[in-house]
Amino acid sequence: MDGSGIELDRTVLDAITDPLLHILRNCVDHGIETPQERESNEKSPIGTISFTAYGVGDQVAIKIEDDGRGINTDRLKAKAVEKKLITQDEADKMSIDEAINLLGTPGLSTAKEITDVSGRGVGMDVVITQVEAVGGNVKITTDHGKGTTIILTIPLSVSIIGGLLINVSGDKYVLPLSSISTTVVVEANQIKSIHGQEAIVLREQVVPLVRVSKLLGMQEIESNDTNKITIVIVNKGGKPYGLVVDSYDRKQEIVIKRLNNETHSSDLFTNATILGDGSVALILDPALLV
Repeated sequence: MDGSGIELDRTVLDAITDPLLHILRNCVDHGIETPQERESNEKSPIGTISFTAYGVGDQVAIKIEDDGRGINTDRLKAKAVEKKLITQDEADKMSIDEAINLLGTPGLSTAKEITDVSGRGVGMDVVITQVEAVGGNVKITTDHGKGTTIILTIPLSVSIIGGLLINVSGDKYVLPLSSISTTVVVEANQIKSIHGQEAIVLREQVVPLVRVSKLLGMQEIESNDTNKITIVIVNKGGKPYGLVVDSYDRKQEIVIKRLNNETHSSDLFTNATILGDGSVALILDPALLV
């Protein structure tokens, strides 16, 4: 092992512990051959698995290498055909890299039997999913008879916030929980116009309203119940403001993905997140909205 003194955020460490253990078990169980088999292939009877961590920009790469038998891509393709994941024709046309990508398919394991050492029937797809959940990626290369190299590239730290999932004009957005004081549903006739500004009175306080769909330049969707208006109350500078939304779903912890490209980020959001179903939701900043 060579860690090069690299430090990682505790959240990232926790997220990659299981994937690393799983990869190590796989190297031992699938990769390293028996001493007799190794000697017949003119290798040292003792197998070697090395873990190396090194910095790549603002990310860290963890390389796991073994000098075992490598991944049998033909067996991998045969297994995928057997499980009806691909056709025989597709398998015949696949390159080695494309065959290795099959490892990310759920339920595909080439182990003849499940042992205590290997992943106990858990496939590489779980490893890839867990690493991608913290914004990382997995690259696998193999040389048949010589060994396999797996490189995990992961961010040094992950920003996780509590967020409220809101619906605006058919799209999902996230509001940080830290800025929300409460949510209310009011009758349409409770909305007053004060100096041309929509507002409601909540707990004897005038709360100006901001229609999020209008601010985002989106078409307002007519709800089934036009009398009920959903409002998320946020605080800015000690004053309450009401954000008018179509509805809200639930609160959940989300991983922040920074939008690097300045041309695509707007004044209203600079971050996004990936939801459980794989869709992207922009994180709105209430302070900028109001």
